[in-house]
Amino acid sequence: MTTYWFELEIGPVDDLEDAAERLYSFCGDGQIAGDEHGGTIMFSREALSAMKAILSAIDDSERAGLSVTGVTEDLVTVEDIAEKTARTAQAVGHWVTGERGPGQFPAPVIHRSSRVKLYSWAQVARWLSDARLGEIDTVAAEVASAAAAVDALLRARHVLSDAPTAQRVAMTQLIAGKRQETKTAPLFSDLVREDWTPRRPNESLYAFLDRSATPFFGEVRRLLSEWLDRVPASERPSLVGNLQSGELHSFEAAFWELYLHEAYSRSGHQLVIHPDLPGSPTHPDFLIEGEGGRFYLEAVRVGLPQAKVAEGRRLDEVHAVLDSIGTDQFTVHLSVFSIGPNPLSIKELRHELRKWLKALDPAAVTASLVPGSAFDTLPRLRWAKDDWDLEFHALPLKPQAVGKKHRFVSMLGPGEARIVDNVSGLLRALNAKADKYGALDAPLVIALMSNTEFFTEDDEVEQALFGISVHRPAQAALRPKELIQEGHWLTRSGWRRSHTPQVIAVQDLTPWTITKVRPRLWSTLEPGIVSPVQPTWLGSVTVSGPEAVVSGGQPLSTLFGLPSDWLAGGPELKLEE
Repeated sequence: MTTYWFELEIGPVDDLEDAAERLYSFCGDGQIAGDEHGGTIMFSREALSAMKAILSAIDDSERAGLSVTGVTEDLVTVEDIAEKTARTAQAVGHWVTGERGPGQFPAPVIHRSSRVKLYSWAQVARWLSDARLGEIDTVAAEVASAAAAVDALLRARHVLSDAPTAQRVAMTQLIAGKRQETKTAPLFSDLVREDWTPRRPNESLYAFLDRSATPFFGEVRRLLSEWLDRVPASERPSLVGNLQSGELHSFEAAFWELYLHEAYSRSGHQLVIHPDLPGSPTHPDFLIEGEGGRFYLEAVRVGLPQAKVAEGRRLDEVHAVLDSIGTDQFTVHLSVFSIGPNPLSIKELRHELRKWLKALDPAAVTASLVPGSAFDTLPRLRWAKDDWDLEFHALPLKPQAVGKKHRFVSMLGPGEARIVDNVSGLLRALNAKADKYGALDAPLVIALMSNTEFFTEDDEVEQALFGISVHRPAQAALRPKELIQEGHWLTRSGWRRSHTPQVIAVQDLTPWTITKVRPRLWSTLEPGIVSPVQPTWLGSVTVSGPEAVVSGGQPLSTLFGLPSDWLAGGPELKLEE
């Protein structure tokens, strides 16, 4: 996939920090700036096309409660065109006047003065392509064309929203032209797959699923495609765009929405996706109705702070390059003490690693290992440079593995113990959603997916919901001022957020663990609150005892119509020969 850079224009931003948190709850590739007068979001997004990149970014931004008003158009002068095409300004001037080229050069869109004219780069790039003139950046030209088209649609949408109700139907028909049924592009490629290798360090989950020839992941593709087919056609493009985006955050958020849609639909509930709210430009993910009542459902994926995501990408790039090092005697364990703010210059490190390993004798290393503390006696190489701090331990291969293909980095982990804080991430996600839609005509249920770096325990979810206290939640509610840290529902002032009486939380859910990982249903203990009756595939959590207890429910394999041993064995992956 290609990375596309573009900028969205948004309406007023009252609280920049809050807006950034809300945006990050949906995507990690947008940088927001702005104030009470308006703002912008700069995206660098991987996608199959510029149009898909821009449309999926708009969807993420608006689901975060931001009002997208346009896409910044790339306006250029004659001098800019000359620079972009590696031609002289005089040559471009001849194109403009028609003295050279096929003629009909695009007219300027803005006249700043008699001498300064601004042209649409989208129109100019298209003209250059048709005329086969100049050397242009095809990706930038594609972005310019898509940005101009989407910007026009956004401005038409704004005009439409301000139009009198009686005129909207006619205006909509004018914009749409002759309506035609369009089929959503398939989620995965239609190709013959022959690649059985494991997922590469810097490979997106979607790209791996799309190329893997293993029957295991073929079954995952089938399942996701079937689930997507049961989503209304108008809602599929957004889900497909996020699943294909190349961002793990976007993939998991879209998968979580797809999971909830499938699970509630199979439970006999009626779902409306992105229902309209009177007087509000924002839309919750679902309005759900069943025998147990009516409620809104908002799905959110709990992610790492943006800085940690960027660190992970830089480390993945290093990992991918290291795996290209060929060695038939050793594999290495990589301990990460710190990740620098900039990409690591890998050439020197690769040279040092090869020289270090070449000097080692695998038989001598094996003979020197001390039982009970073998890891501590392994040869090691410490690499600290440009704020990166990495340590490598050489692991001799077993005799039967020598000469066979293997990963250079066989194990990777932190270099030292870390304080794990999943509670803060859970609270950030809950706070971003709890009051997003104001007063609603039905309860709001928040569904959290917490696929964190270190497993999110049930007691961490409990702490995020009821606060941190030396007492159990029911007792803590009797003495709230003693809370060490406030929670989503319980604060030092007492109970709050009765409009969000339930939270669904799931940890480490993937498309291949849907029959094994059961989402939990947590409910407020605030007196007098009536919560929706939820289906039995959710594991109901009771917090009245000394620890949280999760009750079992409907078998998940039965819910999804799958065999009880679905994907019971692991995938049969092979290293390249």
